[in-house]
This record gives sequence, structure tokens and C-alpha cells, in this order.
Amino acid sequence: MAEDVLEPEFEGIIRNTLIEDLSKILYTYSNDGEILKELIQNAEDAGADKIAILYDERNSNLNAKRIKQDLSYSKYFEGPALIVYNNEEFSEADWKGIRRIGTSIKKLDPSKVGRFGLGFKSVFHITATPEMVVQFAKEIAEKGLNLLSGETSGKSKLLGNHLFNREELLDELKCTPLRDVKYVRFIEPFQLDLTDQLSRIHKQYQNRVLVSFEDCTLYGDDILPLVWTSAYVLPDYVSCNSEKTKEALTLLGVDVLPKIEVVVQNLKTVAVSVQDKCSNDSEFVTEDKALFLKDLFFKHYICLQKSDITNTCLLDLKTTPIVFFNEEKVCLLCEQVVLLLQDHEIIQPYLMRIPTDYMYCANLFRKLGALETTSSFHFADVLLCLHRDSLDGNSQPSILGPNEKKIFLFLLFKTCFQNHI
Repeated sequence: MAEDVLEPEFEGIIRNTLIEDLSKILYTYSNDGEILKELIQNAEDAGADKIAILYDERNSNLNAKRIKQDLSYSKYFEGPALIVYNNEEFSEADWKGIRRIGTSIKKLDPSKVGRFGLGFKSVFHITATPEMVVQFAKEIAEKGLNLLSGETSGKSKLLGNHLFNREELLDELKCTPLRDVKYVRFIEPFQLDLTDQLSRIHKQYQNRVLVSFEDCTLYGDDILPLVWTSAYVLPDYVSCNSEKTKEALTLLGVDVLPKIEVVVQNLKTVAVSVQDKCSNDSEFVTEDKALFLKDLFFKHYICLQKSDITNTCLLDLKTTPIVFFNEEKVCLLCEQVVLLLQDHEIIQPYLMRIPTDYMYCANLFRKLGALETTSSFHFADVLLCLHRDSLDGNSQPSILGPNEKKIFLFLLFKTCFQNHI
């Protein structure tokens, strides 16, 4: 009976696939000098007294014909390559052992160092073909479909690191089956620590356990605060630290720079959450947190200012209180702020002047409804807010004192009179 055929009484047993078994081995063995140790160990067990190791740095041309005869196995002999030789004869038993996964022909021989059938397979760290990588990704995606175990998480990171360390990655993503890996949901997105300031403002965007490259935005210290509530973020071990990586991420469908729609949605979510916390949780916004929030909002303004200011999705921000005042701990609509408001015209918290630090983004605020100077509209809107708050059982009975009301009414009538002359 062939060694790979199960006996009839065991036909109902479901066995691991080759990829599953190899992935467990790669998860166990680190991708470093351990590979060389295993190859030297194999030479020792074989009884060799000489071993030679050659690293061939030459690259193969993936677009050229591999071998004139077009041999079916020629794709497995591409450079760069690690060539290992020992002077002991390679027996039939050795050939059987090298093809076994998770067991060994040496297991009954106490004189052998390697008896577990794992060591040599560690070379798959550096020999994975594009087809194997895609299949490995699919195996991870299936395992993490409903529940992400620590082992599956480790495999996801292992494959992600391997992918970006492949010598021929760019060529493979253009002309081999590896390009299909971008569709496979095997990536574990970046997760905020529960103690992180951002996670205390709003929960992170998450609907799935594993995602594909096409679902993701690149991780970055400046990017994360702009998208954490509205998009998946690549794990932080994937960084755009070279032109090669940047091009690879583009080929994989990753947003190296966040889409404006994603930033807009994130700002809306953050603004609503902060406004709610400021109104209902007096201890939420400490002085330090207020400065943190000011910087957070400003990062959004800068990003949106640099984008196409005519983008229609920006108009969604008109009805969201996105202007944060750290001293007053309040968020206002853009139409409630004035770029050049005079000190005597300020009516907190209904009519405010854009903070000086925000003036760099004046064009953004203008597009969203902020005016240069006050108009009768502003004072009429303050009256409406005062009336609304007076009907709110949770609000204070008198927000403006008698003198403030007098000044406010004077400004209101003066402005209305000037506008109708």
C-alpha cells in the first residue's frame, strides 16, 4: 500500500493540508540563523564530515523564458538562492524523510539529533513560491473567518513580514499569481491599545476579524488619527520606508494616503463624540486632554485643507460641529464662527472667533460656512440658540447675565439696522 493512502478504517479522518502543516512549522521556527543550524544538524545526522554553504545573489528574470526546454520544475530554481552541500550520500530513506511533514525516519534512532521531522522544513521560510504564498493566505483567511486565535494571528504576521521581504516582490505582483494575494482577507488590522487616547474618544473601526490589503489604509503616526474610526489600518509592522514598499502597497491596493471621504467621516465621528462627552461628562475634557483634542482636530483641518477644497464630500461637514475650542471645551458649526470677529462681539458659547492657530485653514472654514465678519444671521442664530436652551430642562436657566444680554441686543439691533439701510 502506498504510504500516503489511508487504510480503510481511517478513511473518515480529516487530515491537515500541506499548507496547514507547513504554516505550523514556519510559526514554530523563526526566520533567522535557525535555518542554517537545521541544515548543519542534518549533515551531522547523515554522518558527513564536510559541509559547504553558498549564497547566490544573482536574480532571475521573471519575464524571461526560464529554461529553453520549459521544464515544469524550472520555476523552483530561480535566484537568489542558498545552496547547501554535504559530502554524505543521499539515500532513498533520506528522500522519504525529506518529504514527510511532522514526523521523521530518525525518530527511532537515539544517535540522531533531529528526530521530529521539522527542522529541514524551516527552509520554506525562504523558498515559498507565489502559489504557496497565496494558498497560505487563503488558509489563514479560512482559519480566522469567525474567531482569531493567537496562532492564526501569528501566522498572519509571519506571512505579512515574509511578503514584504521577498526579493522579487514588485515583479511577482505584476506578472505572477502573487498578485491575487491582495484580495485575500488574511491581514489582521492594527488595533489600538485600550489605554490609548484615541480609543477613549471613540471605538476603533472594526466589523471583521481579518481584512484584505484592498480594505486598508497604510499605518502611520500621522495617518492613524485621521482614519481610526472610519477605515481599517494596516498593522504597524508594514511601513512605507522605501520606494519599493510604497510601490508594492500601491500594487496591493492599499491607500498609502487616506481618502478624503475617510478623513471626512472620521472627523464627523470624532466631533460628534467629543461634543457629546463635553456636554455630558464634565470630567472627560481635562486641560491636557483639551490640548490633545485641539491638536487632533487641527490635523484633520490640515489634511482637508491640502486636499481638493472643491470636493463635494466636504459639504457633509457643514452640519457637524467640527470647530473645537480647547479653552471653552466646546465644538461649534463653521457658520457659528467668524474669522475676524471683534472681542466685544464674542458671545460664548454661541458666537466665537476662529482660534489663531486654525487660521492656516481659513479657506476650509470659508467653504464650510464661516464668514469674515458678523452679519444679522449670526445674531439671529444666537437668539434661536438662547430660546432653544431656555426650553431645555437640562440647561442652565440663564447663560447670559443682564449686562451681556444688553450688549447682545444692542449688537443685534445695530447689525440689523446697518444691513437694511
